[in-house]
Amino acid sequence: MGLNIEMPEAPYITNSKYPLLVLLVSVAVVAAVIPNIGQQLYDQGFSFSVIDVLNVGSYLVFAVAVIGAWRILKDSRVKWLLLVLIPVAYFQPLLWAFAQLSWSIGGFAP
Repeated sequence: MGLNIEMPEAPYITNSKYPLLVLLVSVAVVAAVIPNIGQQLYDQGFSFSVIDVLNVGSYLVFAVAVIGAWRILKDSRVKWLLLVLIPVAYFQPLLWAFAQLSWSIGGFAP
């Protein structure tokens, strides 16, 4: 009555690369979420400079993790699912750019 996890039978993922793939995807997901929890980090007592360092570091970690997972999944179509994480990771900068553009066109009034 233990946990039974079956490994996918695929030529592009060997048993030795599967744990690394899981680790890289997990790190990429966590790194993609960090820029989106800045307010929660501020509420926990982090300063803005620490939050900025976490954001910058998470972008680097995200890029390395996604590139590593992409290389492991080089012959698979599953690698394209990694692209779903890009808008999640860069949502805050895109939102800020959209806000700046909106304010520059319509002024700062609501």
